[in-house]
Amino acid sequence: MVGLITQILSLSLLSFVIWKVLRLWISNSHFPIANIPGPQSKSWFGVLPQLFDANAWSFHDDLAKRYGRIVKIEALFKEQQLYISDPVALQHILGKDQNIYEETRGWIESVMRVTCKQIFGLRVHCSGNLLIFGRGLLSTLGEEHKKQKKMLNPAFSTTSIRQMHPTFTEICEKVCAAITLRVQGGVKEVDMLSWMSRLALELVGQCGLGYSFDDLIEDGASHPFCISSKRLTPVIQPLMIYRNYLLPRISNIATPKFRRFVLDVVPWKNAHQLRDIVDVFTETAEQVYNSKRKALDEEETVSPHSEARKDILGILMKDNLSAANEEKLCEAEIKGQIITLCFSATDTTSTALARLLHLLSDNQDAQNKLRDEVRLVRPIKELPYDTLMSLPYLDALCKETLRLYPPVPVLLRTARHDTVLPIGTPIQGLDGNAISKIPIPSGTDIMIGVMAINRDPLLWGEDSHEWKPERWLKPLPDTLTNARIPGIYANQLTFLGGARACIGLQFAQLEMKVVLAMLVDRFKFSPSTQEIMWDMNSIVSPTVRGEADPKLPLLVNLVKA
Repeated sequence: MVGLITQILSLSLLSFVIWKVLRLWISNSHFPIANIPGPQSKSWFGVLPQLFDANAWSFHDDLAKRYGRIVKIEALFKEQQLYISDPVALQHILGKDQNIYEETRGWIESVMRVTCKQIFGLRVHCSGNLLIFGRGLLSTLGEEHKKQKKMLNPAFSTTSIRQMHPTFTEICEKVCAAITLRVQGGVKEVDMLSWMSRLALELVGQCGLGYSFDDLIEDGASHPFCISSKRLTPVIQPLMIYRNYLLPRISNIATPKFRRFVLDVVPWKNAHQLRDIVDVFTETAEQVYNSKRKALDEEETVSPHSEARKDILGILMKDNLSAANEEKLCEAEIKGQIITLCFSATDTTSTALARLLHLLSDNQDAQNKLRDEVRLVRPIKELPYDTLMSLPYLDALCKETLRLYPPVPVLLRTARHDTVLPIGTPIQGLDGNAISKIPIPSGTDIMIGVMAINRDPLLWGEDSHEWKPERWLKPLPDTLTNARIPGIYANQLTFLGGARACIGLQFAQLEMKVVLAMLVDRFKFSPSTQEIMWDMNSIVSPTVRGEADPKLPLLVNLVKA
């Protein structure tokens, strides 16, 4: 039986390859973007292996240096895509024409082809890539995405985030206490990525879901969701090509139970690891949802103002009860938000904090300057919200690190129908003629160069590839402010822009500033003797050279108050 299934899958894949090669061989030379310069591929995988390699930092930088802001990318079977960091083009992709440019087929369609009942039914329905995040903000399009965001917006308002500040401080205090126990005898090596991940999950747990995942003690184990979220990116990276090209074409075959059976029996280690990660995500969402549902039911019999509804999920579920039928979220959508909130908060923000701590360990002057700034204004207990958010050097550190090292360096979009894309800086085509606008055929995949535009020397200056927090303590270049970058944060695209901009921007800002201020006030961070590598996966992550699992060991010791 297993052999037969393997043969069927192999034959299906071979048929698809032959069809794709013939189709692209016939059409590529006449494709509208064929005239745009870009790197030449050396295999039928195109340049995707170089583009998505864990050490692709120099390849991405070279794209901008050699080809500029609009680059033709040859993908699988020489399929032609675009890599874009042109501000005017991105204003259309993320703003004016954002309804045309949506998430790619490999990201969305594998999720959209299943029903609410299929997503969160029996465990056997959770089949690998198809159901990573459920029907949350990361996995929906158009009106459904708009409906979900409308329901969530009140929970992420400035007023709501401000009210979370005491809880942020309380949770971070637990982490400080645990690290203090570890290093009170002298300098010790501490995996700060592990602590930042545990801290981030507990923050979104208590403030976002009204649920505690971790007691944050020194010898305590990380919650399975925390472990799985950090494993997801390294596991899924080798599957990127299959996910984008193969899964959308097989995701609707037979029933979810059959697809799960096939996934279980096919000898594919990465796919099995991904299956296990998705199972953890799904089970966690079930547990959190049931806990919150029970709390809200009890609240109805006690008081409408109880603590059960003051977190993001509580507000969402309470408001959902009174929403009009056409605006209500189904149970699967709410569970999808739970996975989305937990993963986004745990992975991206913890990565940004880990990067900042790593940079500060290598830049003791910057670390001392931040410590002095915090201690100058800190009262006996917690730093007031308004004071914390207005600290200029702390703000500069966050902005500069997120600019130079965005946790997500590249984002993908697909043109849903034929269109024409204007560009700000004309480019020279391979035929020698100037190009000022590009015909985009339906189905063309586009890579948004988040890191590329964040590092563009024509916008940021000659030192755009250098980490200089001080650049934010003076007026920014006119070339940058006049470019009208379509991002929601600090003239950069780290939090994206448009309808799919990060809804958790203020949550992430508060988290980064509370954690940095409290940690640097208590501890000194220095480089470990182990060599740290930053892998350029879908979400960037640190590892120790020669090891696979994400980790950031730093030397930590107490500093005098």
